[in-house]
Amino acid sequence: MTTIPLPIIVMYVLLIPCAAFFIYVKHRAREKPTVAGSVLKGVSTWIIVCAALIGTMDAMGQSSVFSVLIIAGLVMGLSGDVAISFSKQDKLGLVAGMFFFALGHLCYIAALVVASKLVFVSVPIFVALYTVFLIFFMKHRANLGTLFAPVLVYGAVITYMLSLTITMPFSVFPGGLILFFAGILFVVSDILLAQNNFSASDTATQTPATARREIILLSCYFLAQSLFAVSVYFFG
Repeated sequence: MTTIPLPIIVMYVLLIPCAAFFIYVKHRAREKPTVAGSVLKGVSTWIIVCAALIGTMDAMGQSSVFSVLIIAGLVMGLSGDVAISFSKQDKLGLVAGMFFFALGHLCYIAALVVASKLVFVSVPIFVALYTVFLIFFMKHRANLGTLFAPVLVYGAVITYMLSLTITMPFSVFPGGLILFFAGILFVVSDILLAQNNFSASDTATQTPATARREIILLSCYFLAQSLFAVSVYFFG
C-alpha cells in the first residue's frame, strides 16, 4: 500500500481553507479586486509551490529535470496570478496573465515530454482538439477584440499540454492519472474563465451564472495546480 507523502497532506490541509477563503472573498467582492483577495490567492498558490519544492529533492539532494520543469511551471502560474491581480483584471492584465500561464504550460509540456513514452501519439490528439478549439474560437472571435491573437496562441499551447496529459495514463500507470486530471482540470478552469470574460451576455455585469462559474473555475484551477505539484513525488 502506497503511503501519501506528508508534504502532500500538509499542502492540502493548508490549501483547502486558504483557497476556500479566497473564493469566498472573491465571490463577496463581485467584480471589484481586493487586496485581501490578491494576497489569499498568492498565498494559496505559494503553498502549492512550496509543496512542489519539497518534493523536488530526492535522497541525494538532487532535483530531476521533470521536477524542475514542473516547479518552473508553478512559479509561472504564480506570476500570472500576480499579473492579473495587480492589473485589476483589465485587458492588459489578461494578456500578462496569459503570457505567464503560457510560459508555465510550456514548462509543463517539456516535463510531460520527459515523462511520456507516447509523445508521438499526442500529435494527432492535438490536431483534433485544436481543430475543435478553432471552430468555437472563430464563432466567438468578435467578442475577443484585440485579444484575438493572444488567445489564439495561448489556446494552441494549452491544447498541446492537454494532448500530452491525455497520453499519460497509457504511458505511465497509475501515476499518469495525476497529470491527466491536472491537465483536464486546468482546461476546464480556462474554458469557464473564457466564458466569464468573453461571453457577450455575461461580461457586462456579474450574473449568478458567472458567479457560479467563478467558484467552479477557481476550484478547478487550485486542484489542477496542486496535482501538478503532487506529480513531482511520483515522477521526480
